[in-house]
Amino acid sequence: MCRYSPFLLKPSGNKLIDRHDLSVTQFKEIIEKQPDNHVAWYELAFALDKTKKYDEALDAITKALSYLPNSTHYLQLEATVYHDLQKAPDELNTYKKLQSLEPYKESHYTAMVDLLVHSSNLIEAVKVLTLLEDQKGSMRSVLYKRPVYINS
Repeated sequence: MCRYSPFLLKPSGNKLIDRHDLSVTQFKEIIEKQPDNHVAWYELAFALDKTKKYDEALDAITKALSYLPNSTHYLQLEATVYHDLQKAPDELNTYKKLQSLEPYKESHYTAMVDLLVHSSNLIEAVKVLTLLEDQKGSMRSVLYKRPVYINS
């Protein structure tokens, strides 16, 4: 059981009912008392992202990642925040890290491909799809996607 769980109950309840505005204040209070609580930093980042305070969300998720730099859960939120900030190169780098940590998770590859296609980097997009094929073997879903991306 997480040693921080009693402190997270109320703000987590607000998260469940989509009251992220309330959660922000509550997670900040927790962090004042427990500045090394990476879970609270993550939850604060999530709430800030949901309330469209993207720069603050990026700061909070960066702090959470300073405690657990290879947390795929935290990295996924970092990618989301970069996406919301429209920082495609940073989002792509986060997905590259996620792909290295979870080489068999197709969603990381497809996110990378989407970013590369939108930046008109089709050659790199095909390389990523090829890498996914190598990692997972010949997959129908990937093979069917390749022509769509190339013809975009």
